[in-house]
Amino acid sequence: MDIEDVYQALDKAPAIWAYCVGHPGQKKGWLCMVEPNAKDTNRRRWETSEPWQTVQAAFLSNWRDTPNIEAAQRERKREVNLDRAEKAIVGYATTYGAWLQDSLSPDAGVSIVLQRLYIRMLEIWEERGVDFQTLRQQKELIYHIV
Repeated sequence: MDIEDVYQALDKAPAIWAYCVGHPGQKKGWLCMVEPNAKDTNRRRWETSEPWQTVQAAFLSNWRDTPNIEAAQRERKREVNLDRAEKAIVGYATTYGAWLQDSLSPDAGVSIVLQRLYIRMLEIWEERGVDFQTLRQQKELIYHIV
């Protein structure tokens, strides 16, 4: 979105507003206010609060009239990087094993740590009412794999 002067900025205020605070019902935008969810520690999945939806709707009647709204919105670039993911998992697994020092024998190997983590993963998913396949499909959509 090219803005050369203040008048162009005023004309594109609805698009700029939507870019900053997101659209009602969407969790995109630089700023947000959400309803905390004690069962889910990932804030990106929390529901947008009603007062914030009012803020988001400030330019609702005009934002679609702005030409080329996509140019005003920047999507976070997601890339598949198995090497980075594998290194992160290795790092997390060794840290997790270190934190379990009181629960593990000194000679416990990585298989014991991963087995313990697997059991905990199943418990967490059950608490949240989700499963691996559902979460995997969501990630495939996010990364445009399907």
